[in-house]
Amino acid sequence: MGYAMQQSLVFSIENQAFSLPAQRIVEIVRSSDMIQLPEKVPSVHGWVKHRGQFVPVLNLMEHFLLKHSSICFHEILVVETKQETIGVGVERILAVHHEGQFENLE
Repeated sequence: MGYAMQQSLVFSIENQAFSLPAQRIVEIVRSSDMIQLPEKVPSVHGWVKHRGQFVPVLNLMEHFLLKHSSICFHEILVVETKQETIGVGVERILAVHHEGQFENLE
């Protein structure tokens, strides 16, 4: 019986490494394309336009760790989940991980 090879994209936020399954990432956009709204929704850093729709950009540090963060995102990963499409703000993309190997992107 075979298995599907899982690739993941490794990125950093506030000097902490995170990863997401690469097959869920549909686009990487520049943070300069992000629209910031005057009324901030908790953990939503702004919005990006993707395929004609506005997608919320989450600040993972605020969303999961419940800590206020004023970091500067350089890139946004547009991620499709089973329920919705979201953006994830990241400082740096570090590597692609596949089959136990890391491909350094820095």
